[in-house]
Amino acid sequence: KLKICEIGRLNSDVHLLERRVDKEHRAVLHYQQVAEESKTPIQLLQSEIDTLRKELLGAHKQENLLNKKADTALKEKAVQIQATQAAENASKENADLYKEQERITRGLSSEIDDMKMEIQHLRKVIFSLEKERERVGNELGDQKLFLTNA
Repeated sequence: KLKICEIGRLNSDVHLLERRVDKEHRAVLHYQQVAEESKTPIQLLQSEIDTLRKELLGAHKQENLLNKKADTALKEKAVQIQATQAAENASKENADLYKEQERITRGLSSEIDDMKMEIQHLRKVIFSLEKERERVGNELGDQKLFLTNA
């Protein structure tokens, strides 16, 4: 905002200087006309013309300086815009990465929950198989006793 305000101020200064240059140019023309009409000494008028030309050159120099400042301000603004765009792009990438990590985390959590359920199921199956093994072992022992006693 400050750069934009400065650019506006510099542009208004440029316009002010242009008006001054035009005014001084008109004044020079007027003095030349008055000199011819009143037939005043040419040396006096020539010195006034020289003074006005010097002022005009000074005004042109100041105008050029203001134009350079305006150009510098525009370049700085462009650099700031690029930096802002780069920051926005980086922020968007980070947001996308965050969303991707959240999706992966949800998927892994779901897989972990599925594995926990599978482990519980397998524990139940193992427990029932161990009971079945004990029962079959007891029956086999009973049959061996029966066969050895018979």
